[in-house]
Amino acid sequence: MAIWDNVERHFFLSRDRVGKKPLFYCRIHNEFVFASEMKAIFPFLGNVEINHGILHDAMKNNFSYEVTENCLVKNIFRFPAGSYGIYKDGSLEIKKSGIPSKKKFASRGNYDEQVEMFRELFMDSCKIRMRSDVTIGTALSGGIDSSAIICAMNSIAKTMQ
Repeated sequence: MAIWDNVERHFFLSRDRVGKKPLFYCRIHNEFVFASEMKAIFPFLGNVEINHGILHDAMKNNFSYEVTENCLVKNIFRFPAGSYGIYKDGSLEIKKSGIPSKKKFASRGNYDEQVEMFRELFMDSCKIRMRSDVTIGTALSGGIDSSAIICAMNSIAKTMQ
């Protein structure tokens, strides 16, 4: 998300908390370019070059690439997840925003009661998402979550007939 402040002559840039949506940026001379895809920035670079440093690091540990601000293309950077920034007078100041808390909820009841509480919440969640005037379709990924959802939908559909 980006918001331009015409009075203060700066803009606010933000990326979602967990980094699901990408956000890339580049400083070119006296200009700042940002986009949700690296390829959208290419025309502004003039010369697209591989960032050999990050490529070398990624070859050693391919999980290290996703946690850096560096990209495979030189001079393009990844805006950090869960962050916001103010760009003013040619400078970008990035700060961390609120990260979802990992606080634990107190469990109530014994194991069987907790299982039943989860079952009720899960089935209700599936039922709400099945509200439709048209035929519902879905796909299986092969994981336990999509399999559980399909089973829940089947059970709900039988009771709705």
